[in-house]
Amino acid sequence: MADPALDVTPPHHPTFGVDLSEDQICSIVKLSLPHSASPSISKLGHGKSFNNRIYMIECQDLSSVDGTQPYVLKVNGKFFGSSKVENEVACLLLLGRYCPNVPTPRVVSWSTDGCSISKINEEGILTTAVITEDISSGWILMTRLPGEPIDPSALNQEQSDVLAKQLAKMV
Repeated sequence: MADPALDVTPPHHPTFGVDLSEDQICSIVKLSLPHSASPSISKLGHGKSFNNRIYMIECQDLSSVDGTQPYVLKVNGKFFGSSKVENEVACLLLLGRYCPNVPTPRVVSWSTDGCSISKINEEGILTTAVITEDISSGWILMTRLPGEPIDPSALNQEQSDVLAKQLAKMV
């Protein structure tokens, strides 16, 4: 994973103290993506996300000839409860179904409490299982869309306005 020295999160920030170990992330990946192997994990540093700890994951897909697949693991910040994960998952599922022109990551699995894992199988049926790793926060594992995360602090006012207009056209 990334160098911990790069992540100097202030104590008042929602992601302060919100960190998963490599074993915890691998456990989530194994339960969510049983046909994957050898996850490569990197943590997005402080200031690159707002209220969540973000991990970028690359997995080898053993059931496909496509090779490596990119995913994002989004872990709730410390001030947020289960409804945040439920709402985000519902929004992503609705966008994917009813707004096909809006680039939307596909939800792979999620946990509202860190104790159970939920997935929707190919038939559209919700399945749940217990997680054996001790994960104290809700999270969402989703596919990663092409592109790079935007650092809002690096944008000037004109760039922020252009970005806001682009987003407004999508929704």
